[in-house]
Amino acid sequence: MNLLFTLCSNNYLAQAKVLADSARQFQPDWTFLIGLVDKKDPSIPYQDFGFEIIEVAQMEPRINILSQKYSILELSACVKPSFFEYLFGQRKAERVIYMDPDTLIYSPLEAVDHLLSEHNIVLTPHILSPIPMDGLSPDEPLFLNYGLYNLGFLALKKTTETLRFLRWWRERTYQKGYDNPARGLFTDQLWINFAPLYFEGVAILKHPGYNMGPWNLHERSLRETEGLLYLESGEPLVFYHFSGFKPAVPKLHYDYTRFTMEQRVDLQNLYRTYEQRILQTQYTKYSAMPCHYVAAHQQFLAARQPPPPPMPYYQKKVRQFKDILSVRLKKITSINLKTSLKKWLPEKQA
Repeated sequence: MNLLFTLCSNNYLAQAKVLADSARQFQPDWTFLIGLVDKKDPSIPYQDFGFEIIEVAQMEPRINILSQKYSILELSACVKPSFFEYLFGQRKAERVIYMDPDTLIYSPLEAVDHLLSEHNIVLTPHILSPIPMDGLSPDEPLFLNYGLYNLGFLALKKTTETLRFLRWWRERTYQKGYDNPARGLFTDQLWINFAPLYFEGVAILKHPGYNMGPWNLHERSLRETEGLLYLESGEPLVFYHFSGFKPAVPKLHYDYTRFTMEQRVDLQNLYRTYEQRILQTQYTKYSAMPCHYVAAHQQFLAARQPPPPPMPYYQKKVRQFKDILSVRLKKITSINLKTSLKKWLPEKQA
């Protein structure tokens, strides 16, 4: 069995549903499912989605402990190795592909199928060529801090070596899966820099049509021919990662400055069409939904903060200060100022 899955909370279900539609179109022999890093909401008709949704608590009994430790970004990344293990073990999958929910497939993943026939792990780099040192973002130091490979995509084949890789990876995401680049940590992603060194059968997929996204636009542009999308270099666009994009916000990425939407005419229709698709899939409704594990994390953090001293404590200190000040003022006013002045003034006049 071949599985393609994503991980998300309820607030990303619109993007996940659009990804699912593209997976059915271009990978019909692969079964799509969602790992829901959230609790199911009674107002959502999950049964109508047309694919399976697995609550993370069903797969990971320690989810409540992990959700206290990690933010939702960290938590979703933390459980990724465990979901792979679950799908290989409980679902008997032979090949598994992970994609971030804000990804869209435009062509069959033929290169991935080919590489998995000979390799255990398939990675896609963020960039394939140098970025100008011009002060714009993204730049090369960004990837030194956040990882050479984008973990919005990962393809694995079930082998002894792959299972060893997953155990190694899970141990690190569960213990040190923080979003803290200053300490050399970025969720599940930065650890993967070690994968080609530590494990056998790691393929680095350098086809520019795979995992095109806002971080590699300095080296990739699109053209449309007879309704199909190609890179200017001639390769087909296979999947695009709309990371950092929000509907009604005319930006390619909320944080990057290298290109504006106005500058990239080749991408305007791509983004416009994607925006329409997720809006038609109830983006407005889903994006406003709170996540159960966000609330759990915030409650845990609040409980760890030392409570402020009670008001009576402050009142006691104020009373003590007033009492001390009152005694000292009485001592001052008890001095015979007139006598002191008489003694002082004659001396001054003399």
